Amino acid sequence: RKLKLTGVVMNPSGQLTRIELVGPMNFDQWEACFNVFRTACVMLGLASYAALDAYKDHIKSYACTYSSETWTLLYQADTRARREQAQRIRRNSSKFSASPEGSERKVVDSDGITFDPSMPWEYVFRKLPKDFSFWKKEFESAAILITANINRADFAVTGEVPVAASSAHHIAD
Repeated sequence: RKLKLTGVVMNPSGQLTRIELVGPMNFDQWEACFNVFRTACVMLGLASYAALDAYKDHIKSYACTYSSETWTLLYQADTRARREQAQRIRRNSSKFSASPEGSERKVVDSDGITFDPSMPWEYVFRKLPKDFSFWKKEFESAAILITANINRADFAVTGEVPVAASSAHHIAD
């Protein structure tokens, strides 16, 4: 299941070379990339800055709370959240999308988050940070053990989302 993203870059002699792009090596690189994603989502009308910033602030709070040794684990959890959990939330939100009369309407869920059928990704990015069981399973439990020096930093990292070894190896720099 390792994710591979390849790209083409120009080498010093002016030739195009295929490279494998890796994930960000720290939160600052992640944030630079996420800001591009955020702008694209807003331009396409998928979600608001507020919803996407709530998600970004969630990742930032973990990055600031836990040691830098947990970054790869956090990036792995973030990738799974956006790749897998976001889809589950969007699919589950379909139960909100139609009223008994068959007309679409806005609905407020049990967390107080409004689902608007015209912008389902808005709901997803507001819901993701509040999915406590997901974050506990994918990040918090292992991060606590790593931070307490009970387990090594790589014990819960599967390698499916490799990160840059240095800032020179990431496209954000």
